[in-house]
Amino acid sequence: MSKKHIVITGAASGIGKLLAKKCLTHGLYVTLIDLNKTGLDNFADENIAFSDSFTTIAADLCDKFEMVKVQNYIENGERPVDILVNNAGVVSGKNFIDLEKSDVEKTFQVNVFAPFFLAQSAAKSMIKRNEGHIINLCSASSLVGVPKLSDYAASKAAILSMDESLRLELKEMKSRVRTTAICPFYINTGMFDGVKTRFPFLLPILKPDYVVEKIYRAIIHKDDRVVLPIFVYSIFLIKILPPRVFDALLSFFGVNSSMEKFKGRH
Repeated sequence: MSKKHIVITGAASGIGKLLAKKCLTHGLYVTLIDLNKTGLDNFADENIAFSDSFTTIAADLCDKFEMVKVQNYIENGERPVDILVNNAGVVSGKNFIDLEKSDVEKTFQVNVFAPFFLAQSAAKSMIKRNEGHIINLCSASSLVGVPKLSDYAASKAAILSMDESLRLELKEMKSRVRTTAICPFYINTGMFDGVKTRFPFLLPILKPDYVVEKIYRAIIHKDDRVVLPIFVYSIFLIKILPPRVFDALLSFFGVNSSMEKFKGRH
């Protein structure tokens, strides 16, 4: 892993920032991409001892011109990208009928179009070299719909399907390039402030350090999919049940009411 080049989007805070720090301490060269230039500058100040081992790029993934620059950096940059982590994401947390067109457009631009085309740029370069790894943060909501997360869940389901399709294409090509879909329950980073869980021993609000450790292990072991916590795997079983039973189980486990007091990051 030492000397590998990893690119992380949404790296100025939360999971992205923690993962960037962990990768630096393990000898990787890290490129941090985020809209929040102040956050990137703070990271640089906090990690001045590693100043030769990282680059920061302030970019708005909703801006098509800035997206082109980031895509070109990933596909044709002087330092080949070994690992791409599509981590950047946004959430509106509104009921379906309250969503504005602008809410949905932003959600899909950041959560779907940006990771899709960044993964495409990375894949083009990686396939030529026959090595590389693309990690996509998909969320547990990519596996099941949740009230007040209709746009978010739909966007994450899209990326999970993209990840699966790309994984299968790479295997058909007998390529050594790998993909990993990370599907965590709510994480305590501020993005989902206010969410609740009825059974924390089964569905805990995840600690950021725990999730970062699982992502890093997935990078090392090249896992196809990581679902957190393990209880979320039960979704695959209960989805075969009739919709009425499925809906009742989601209600019982508190999934349907988990976003009732959502505040989000302000």
